[in-house]
Amino acid sequence: MVTVEHHQVAAGRSRWIPVAAAGTVVLVSALVLVGWALDVTVLTSVLPGYTSMKVNTALCFLLLGSAAAVALLDGRRGTGRSGLPARWGWSGWAGWAAGAVVAVTALTLVEYLAGVDLGIDELLVTDSGSVGNNPPGRMAPTSAIALLFSGLALLAGWRGWWRGTGWLLVVPALLGGVAILGYAYDVEQLYAVAAFATMAVHTSVLLVLTALAVGALVPGGLVTWLLADRGPGAALVRRLAPVALGFFPLLGFVRLRLGESGLFGERFGIALTVTLAAVAVLAVAVHTARRLDLAVERQDTAQAELRRVNQVLEERRDAEWRRAEELSRSLDRERELFSRSIAKLDDLVWTMEVAADGSMDLVYTSPNAEGLFGGALPEEMSSMFVAANQLIHPEDAARYEEFLARIARGGPSEAELRFVGFDGVTRWIWTRGMPRVEGERHFFDGISTNVTERRAIAEQREQLLALERQQVEALSESQQLRDEFVALAGHEMRTPMAAILGYAELLMDDPDLTAAQRTFLAIIERRSRDLTELVDDFFDLARLNSGITTLDLVRLDLRSVVEEAVEAQRLQVQEKGLEIDTELAPAWVDGDAGRLRQVVDNLLSNAVKFTPTGGHLRVSVTPNGREVVVAVADDGIGISEEQLPYIFDHLFRAATAKQHGIPGTGLGLSITKALVLAHGGQIVAESRPGGGSRFVITLPLAGPGTGSGTGSGTASPSGGTENARPVLGST
Repeated sequence: MVTVEHHQVAAGRSRWIPVAAAGTVVLVSALVLVGWALDVTVLTSVLPGYTSMKVNTALCFLLLGSAAAVALLDGRRGTGRSGLPARWGWSGWAGWAAGAVVAVTALTLVEYLAGVDLGIDELLVTDSGSVGNNPPGRMAPTSAIALLFSGLALLAGWRGWWRGTGWLLVVPALLGGVAILGYAYDVEQLYAVAAFATMAVHTSVLLVLTALAVGALVPGGLVTWLLADRGPGAALVRRLAPVALGFFPLLGFVRLRLGESGLFGERFGIALTVTLAAVAVLAVAVHTARRLDLAVERQDTAQAELRRVNQVLEERRDAEWRRAEELSRSLDRERELFSRSIAKLDDLVWTMEVAADGSMDLVYTSPNAEGLFGGALPEEMSSMFVAANQLIHPEDAARYEEFLARIARGGPSEAELRFVGFDGVTRWIWTRGMPRVEGERHFFDGISTNVTERRAIAEQREQLLALERQQVEALSESQQLRDEFVALAGHEMRTPMAAILGYAELLMDDPDLTAAQRTFLAIIERRSRDLTELVDDFFDLARLNSGITTLDLVRLDLRSVVEEAVEAQRLQVQEKGLEIDTELAPAWVDGDAGRLRQVVDNLLSNAVKFTPTGGHLRVSVTPNGREVVVAVADDGIGISEEQLPYIFDHLFRAATAKQHGIPGTGLGLSITKALVLAHGGQIVAESRPGGGSRFVITLPLAGPGTGSGTGSGTASPSGGTENARPVLGST
């Protein structure tokens, strides 16, 4: 709902006009209801023979008038929904009142249009004295239309739909005004609808008053503007409205009645009417002109007051200038006090004046040079500047001259220089400063700090860094020796393992073997293959860490590589009773097909190994912008959050694997990460105990080239021998 500020509603003395209108509506409608209850004709019909205001009409007026009156009177206490007052729940009351009026009038119009009697006309009181063609107890159709539009206007305002609400109120105001003129001029066509019904005289008056009261609630509406606006336009309309809406109709009424009495002829009546109308318009114009003259006079007075205020402001400006000068002198005194405070610091603060020829004169120095020069200045040394020139370390003399040259050129300057103090101790002094201009004079403000201790700490730090570098080099050598040993051991172990596997396979072909012998040979063969895979892993790891492994890069469809890896694991998946789901999209990359297949195979093998029977595996290939994402997920035993950062370290095995007795070497994932990094990609792991694991690989998509294709699943070379590149693994 929209809230409307109270200042938008007609305020001040003008606010009582719509309040009085709403009160009149409530009073008259209540009297009509009393008249129906007590059978008092003067209250229901005003005059004998006139059409009576029906009970439903009076009830509608009572609802509309009370809602508008409460909204206008309680507006000062804060507004609720759409500007209606929130006090005592009147916001809800306004909605119910407007809704009831709309319902009753709409049903009445349905009765007229459909020619039916819905039983609402004499629901409360029996109408035995209906005049004209009015059905007993039923309000006139014009009254129903006017009240319907009034109810819709109030209902729309209650909902916050104020825009265009004022146009709804034109209908009741126009119908009521025309009916009033009809009664005044005795023109039945203006207040009665042929073959239907007649609008009561007090109904027409209350319609106009209701439109006025409800219109005063419309923010920025015509009634609000007319009653509350202080502009000349609204003032002019307020002066013309009584003449147009009151005097002119009254003049016509008097002229009509006097003419009918034969007091004067028609021509004289017209002349008299025109004359009186002209006099009324002229009177309003003269009154308005005088008010405009008064406004101009007030404007001149305001301009004179403005000139006086400007003069006062100028006088205050001069006083502020004088105060600013006094503040400047006070600032000079504070600067002197500041200088004395600076003298208490351990650092040496100084100021030199730099002449146009580059010569320098020390104009200020704090009296605490002992910390820099190892004692007080001797009497023969006139200033710190002279002392510095004599105490500068010979090896830093050239840098000291360059420091002074930068000061002479008018720029900032900074240097760390050695000075030999009066006590014979060499100290490092850090001196820096900035130029400053006061009028035509050029100064340089500097500060000097003894940083001998800091330099000593920095030298110790450099020594520690050098020691750390030596230790890193020693560690690198140790790792290199380890990798060489692993490579050598792997090479030496491959030959006997190949012989063992070969002889085991030959023996398995002997038909004379017993069942026990075949079992022993199967164990030998299985263990030999496991050891061979372990040797291969160590050998791969050694080659990756040493950087001697190269990638044979070709343009390939990663989907085909993943499909081959999935098919290679299909038998193990089925034997363990697992289900595997794939969602593979075409994605062309520049990579080594064998190494990428090894990466996916390692991840799938781990997923099968760590997922219990009945579990699910999910493999997906999804292009994402300039990258492709390969994800391998399972719902297996998972990994704890504390161990997840170490999952790609060499020889690391998760605690969950050890607890479940799952074998492994801890090499597969470290090799996998090294191969992914070698392809310019990234790999991350997500897992939690009992919640499964998910490994996500991100690889760059291949750029546009002649070797690219879509959907064929066949690797196509993207270059020649330059496609082979070394693989650098982490150590």
